[in-house]
Amino acid sequence: MSESTEYMALVRQAQQGEARARGDLLRRVEPRLTQYVGRLTLDPDLTTDLVQESIAEMLKIFDTLKDPARFWCWLYTITLNKVRRHYRQRWRRRERSLSAVQENWLQARNQDVLAQLVTEELKEIVVRALGQLEPRQRAVLTLRCYEGMSYEQIAAVLGGTQLGARALFYRAKKALTGRLRAHGIDQGALPVALLVFGKFSATGKTAAAQVSISAATLRVGFWGTLAGAVTLPAAVVILAPAALVATGAAWVAQADLWPSLSPPAVVAEVVPEGAVSQDGTCWYYYPPGRPDTVVIRATDGIAAYSQWLQQEQANYYRRGGTIAICNHRQFRPDLAVWRLPTDSAALRTFLRAQDGHDLDLAPVAASPRGLLVAVARAQADRRRQATLNYDVSREDYFRHDWSLEAALVDRRDARHRAGWTCFTIDGRLSTRPVSGSGTLPWVAATVGSHGPSLRLVVGQDLVFLDSGAAAEVRDRSDAVLTRWAGGRLFQGLGRPWCGLHTIDTIRRDAAEAGIPFTTRRLPDGERVEIVLDGPQVRLTYRVHLYEDWIESIVFERPGEAIGEWTFHYPAPGAADPPRLTLAAPPHSRGPDSGARNDLWLMRLAQGTLVPREQSLSGTQSGGSHEK
Repeated sequence: MSESTEYMALVRQAQQGEARARGDLLRRVEPRLTQYVGRLTLDPDLTTDLVQESIAEMLKIFDTLKDPARFWCWLYTITLNKVRRHYRQRWRRRERSLSAVQENWLQARNQDVLAQLVTEELKEIVVRALGQLEPRQRAVLTLRCYEGMSYEQIAAVLGGTQLGARALFYRAKKALTGRLRAHGIDQGALPVALLVFGKFSATGKTAAAQVSISAATLRVGFWGTLAGAVTLPAAVVILAPAALVATGAAWVAQADLWPSLSPPAVVAEVVPEGAVSQDGTCWYYYPPGRPDTVVIRATDGIAAYSQWLQQEQANYYRRGGTIAICNHRQFRPDLAVWRLPTDSAALRTFLRAQDGHDLDLAPVAASPRGLLVAVARAQADRRRQATLNYDVSREDYFRHDWSLEAALVDRRDARHRAGWTCFTIDGRLSTRPVSGSGTLPWVAATVGSHGPSLRLVVGQDLVFLDSGAAAEVRDRSDAVLTRWAGGRLFQGLGRPWCGLHTIDTIRRDAAEAGIPFTTRRLPDGERVEIVLDGPQVRLTYRVHLYEDWIESIVFERPGEAIGEWTFHYPAPGAADPPRLTLAAPPHSRGPDSGARNDLWLMRLAQGTLVPREQSLSGTQSGGSHEK
C-alpha cells in the first residue's frame, strides 16, 4: 500500500502539534481502522472498543513514529497488538464460541450496500467461515486483500520476514477454502468469497466500490507455498511461551507439555508408529550455534512428522484428527540411513554404497547464524531446494498451534517425558570387567542440566570420562592419558538430543570412519541389529526402535566373542545421575584433529586407543597422547 503525499503531510503536521491536522487525521483514520478491526473480530461492539483503544494508544505514542510513510503499518501493528491482547485474555477466560458474535455482526451489517447483491445464505456462509479462522489468519487476509499491503509491509506489521508473511497468507487461504468447502462452496470460489466479504464488510459505498481481488493479490510464490504447505497437516507445537499468539489455539509451555489452562483431549486410541519416508517434503533446521543439532520435519502424504528440540517435547506426528507423541526420533520404514543436506561428499558416497539410496540433496554448509534447508519433491520425482541462513524458529511458518479439536495420544514413557534419562553399563571386554553410568538427554534443551555425561571403568586401570564439555581417559593413579573434545565418548552411540535416531547416529558415525555396516530388523519387529565390520573387530548393536536406545553391544574378533556390554535405563528417581566436571581441552591444541574418522569403541577393542595402555591382546600399544 503506497501512502499519498497528502496523508504524509497530515501526519507531519499532526506530529508538529497542529490541532486541525490532527482532527482531520483522526476523522480519516477512524472509519478505515473500524473496517480493518471489524474484519478481524467480526464483532461490532468489540470493534468500537478496540478502535478507541488503538486511537488512544496512537495519540499517546504519536511522536515515536519516525517515518510518516509507514503510518499505516505502524498503526496496524498497534491495533493488531490490541486484538491479540483481547483474544489472549478471552482465551484465559475460556470464551471459545464465536457463534453469537458472528450472528450480531451479520445483523449489524444487514443494511450494507451489498445486502441486495448477494443472498443472505452466501453472506452467512462467508462470514461464518471467516469467523472460524484464527485472528492472525484474518489479519493477513485483511492486510493483503483489502489494505493492499505488500508481503514486506505485512511482515513489518505482524513481525517476521516476507517468507513468513507469504506462508501465513497461504495457510489462511487454505484454511478459508476448507471452511467454505465444508459448506458446499467449491474452492474455486475463494476470490468471490473474499470479494463478497470485502464489500459486505466495508464501511460505506465508496469503500465497498474500491474492493477488488486480483490473481496477483492471491499469489504467494513457490517457496511461500512450500513454507505454508509443510505445516498444514503437521503436528502442531509452539516453540516457547514467548511465541504465543492469541489465536484460540492450545499452546505448549516450556515447563509442562500441556498446561492446566487448556489441556487437549487425551485418548487411548492406537496410532501407527510413524516411521516416515524421506522422499517427500522435508525440512532441516539447524539452530544458531548448534551445527551438530538438527530439527527435521518430514511429510510423506500419510503422516506428518515433526521433531522439536525444546524442554519436555519429543516427536509428534498427525494422522487425521489425532496427534501422537512418541519416544523415538523418526526413522525410515526401510531402515535406510537418514541423510542430511550438510553431509560431506565422502559421507554421501559411502552411504550410497552401503544402502543404495541417494536423495540427490544439494550440499549445504552449516551456518552459525542458523540454517533452514527446505526440500520439496516436484514432478517426475525431481526436487526443489532452498536455503535460508538465519534463525527461523520464531517464524509463523515454522511454528504451529494444534487445534482444540485434536485428540492427543501421549505414547512416551516417564523417562522421555522427563526429557533425559540415567543409564548404566555392565559387562566385559576380553578379561576386563566393564561398568559405567551416565546421563542421556533426549532433547537439546536438557543438555545443559542433564548431560550428556559418561563415566566408564574398564578393568582396574582405565577410567573414561565425558562431561559434554570435555572427555578424557585416566589411569589408576588418576593421571590423564588422553584428552578429547566433549562428546567424543558418545561417538558410535546414541545422541538423540542432536535430532537423529540412535540407529542413524551409529551408522553415520561408522560411515564417517569408513567402516562397513549391515542392518536388519529382528523378528519381534521392535528391535534392530546393526553390525559394524571393522578391521580386526566386529561390533554388533541391538537397538530398540521405539525406545530409541541401545540395549547391548557385542564385541567379536574372527572366530571368537571378546565381550558384551548391556545398557540399562532406570526409571526416573531410581538412580542418581553422575556429576562430572572436566576442564575443556585447549582450543589451540585442536583436541580432535586426526581423531574424528575412527570409532573409539573399535579402537578400544583393538587395544590401540589409549597411549601406554596394556592392550587387550597383552602387548604394549605405545604412542603419544592423542589430541
